Amino acid sequence: MKSNNLSRMDQRNITEASHNDPIETIVPLIKTRLKHNSIPENTTLDQLETIVDELAAFGFGRQLLKHRAISGLWTQYMVLYPDLFATSGLDPHGKPQTDFERWILTHSPTILATQERFKIFQKITQDFLQDGMTLASIPCGLMDDLFRLDFTKAPNANLIGIDIDPEAINFARQAADKFLLSDKTQFIQSSAWNTPLANTCDLITSNGLTIYEANEENILELYQHFLKVLKPGGMLITSFLTPPPMLNKESPWDMNAVDPEALPIQRLVFVDILNAQWQHYRMEKDVRAQLEHAGFEKISFTYDQAKLFPTVCAFKP
Repeated sequence: MKSNNLSRMDQRNITEASHNDPIETIVPLIKTRLKHNSIPENTTLDQLETIVDELAAFGFGRQLLKHRAISGLWTQYMVLYPDLFATSGLDPHGKPQTDFERWILTHSPTILATQERFKIFQKITQDFLQDGMTLASIPCGLMDDLFRLDFTKAPNANLIGIDIDPEAINFARQAADKFLLSDKTQFIQSSAWNTPLANTCDLITSNGLTIYEANEENILELYQHFLKVLKPGGMLITSFLTPPPMLNKESPWDMNAVDPEALPIQRLVFVDILNAQWQHYRMEKDVRAQLEHAGFEKISFTYDQAKLFPTVCAFKP
């Protein structure tokens, strides 16, 4: 293993620049960081740099390299890839997909679990939906979790999209027009921790927040705020990432459902190259304890096939 660590100041400068600079500047900065970091066993620097170049060759990869997070538009692309984008061979901007792009979207264990998680959310939400309900998506992104429901039996349902990102809300407004749901949809630009609502919603769907948040007190505050927003008897549908076996011997991962060849490549991309921001893992018992502490009851868990990205439902008394 090669190790020649950068100073803290150099590491900070590389991180800060990578948030703001064009991709032509970001790629050399990432390669510089890789040269000074430990190289994973059975991997060479050339292999890592090749992956960086392959990521820089497509829009989704450039989003990852620049932000180490996934925006609303690219979340839609990732989650709905099997249904909306796989056949066309084009990304959301109409650009041809690269081979590595297709590989990530069809083989990465975490992305596959994310795609399955979305379908689980959809089924639970659809089964819970009744006419006249108010449903909120926090953060809403492009709001596919609600816009793609069948409202035939709930024509008077009301929808609320809450997101701190104005670009996400703009895209969601366009989506509301596309699905003919503008007349029943309200948008609020706000942090999930400070939404100006109380006893308003019958259901909240919330995916993707806890995986970015390391502070357990902040997670508890988030759940407490969701409890405040829900009506009595209202349901929260949320999710969390479970730790891989290499990090926790009690990991629930079903390794028989994980591609053994894809897992190390995923680690190279998301951990070693991107140092992705969504690497905060939790166990079921910890999530249950947090939700109970926040005041929720009737807590249940639904796992994806590989048990990487569980869905949790909890009710306000």
